[in-house]
Parts: sequence; structure tokens; C-alpha cells
Amino acid sequence: MAASKLTFNFLLLNFLASLRIPEISLCDRSRQPKRHVAMFIFGDSIFDAGNDNYINLSVSDRANYWPYGETFFHFPTGRFTDGRLIVDLIATKIGQPFVPPYLQPGINFTNGVNFASGGAGVFYETDPKVISLGMQLSNFKNVAISMEEQLGDKEANKR
Repeated sequence: MAASKLTFNFLLLNFLASLRIPEISLCDRSRQPKRHVAMFIFGDSIFDAGNDNYINLSVSDRANYWPYGETFFHFPTGRFTDGRLIVDLIATKIGQPFVPPYLQPGINFTNGVNFASGGAGVFYETDPKVISLGMQLSNFKNVAISMEEQLGDKEANKR
């Protein structure tokens, strides 16, 4: 079980390291043309922005109670931290809003979405109660189809 979590984190970090955000410089954005970027986040509790609040887990397996969220948000958000996640910091740095959890009702996917789930692994068997990487990728496919329907293929592919 620990090995599959380690593998998942390794794959996730490799994925994040390989991300390229076109035409955005973290140092000097004044020279770069403004471009809408959508962030799509996959992972486990390190990146979960609250998806576990919406699945059938025991209260102790969620992060929707004190002290989670107290430092920055001043209320529990479902993040497994008392402040922001690294993906929240990245979004802020590139001028984007925080990426909402996929299961949060009523969200607009065109700005990106967070599929991560605390306790997730590469394999469904890692923890069948949470959202595995395979299910996260399946959810992403549904979002991609929805974005293509809303924005058209060209704009959806840009994001």
C-alpha cells in the first residue's frame, strides 16, 4: 500500500514538473500577453481541495473540520492543511483563481478543476472509498467533453 502511494506521488510530481504553461512567466508577466489558463489537478491529500467532503467517508477521513483551513480561509475547506495547497499558491502566482474541487456543486470547469482525493492511489485497490487516479482521469475526460461542447474544440484545446 505504501509503495503504491509513493508511486502515485512520484508520477504526480513528474506530471507537475512536465507541465508547461505557455506564454506565462512567473518572473515578469508585464512582457507576456494575457492568456486564459485552466489548471487541472490530479493527486491525493497533498492536492485535494475538498473532493473528499463530497464522497461517502467517515468524518475522520475528511478535512472539513477545525483546524483545517483556519490559517488562511478561517474555516474548514476540505484541504488537508490549515492554509493553502501548493496548487493554490501556483494559481495565485499566475493570476488565476483557486481551482475548485470537481465534486463541488455548481462549478464552472472552464477555469480548471481539481480532481485530487485524499488517500487516493494509482490503483483503485489502494483505497476503494476515495477517488483513484483512474477515476480522476475518467472525470477529466468528462470535463474535456463538456468544455468542448461549451467552448468549441479550438478554445477547449487551448485551455
